Amino acid sequence: MYFELVADIDLSESDWKDGWTPIGDGAEPFEGTFDGKDHSIRGLIVNAPENVRAGLFGRLDSATIQNLNLVDVQVTGYGWT
Repeated sequence: MYFELVADIDLSESDWKDGWTPIGDGAEPFEGTFDGKDHSIRGLIVNAPENVRAGLFGRLDSATIQNLNLVDVQVTGYGWT
């Protein structure tokens, strides 16, 4: 599978209630290619000090992440973060 980011994403003013759900997890890892096309994801905050696999991606399996900029990102997790 191939995924391509077509624009910048600004999450700095997002108001989600349940926090960020990582792309891919222990049961279903992300497989394939995620090409950021030199775009940026800005303002992602993950505050999950009790959770493993916290972050933009939770678990990768034979995956490629390329050409992606992360700006003003803060990730707190426990193990495989």
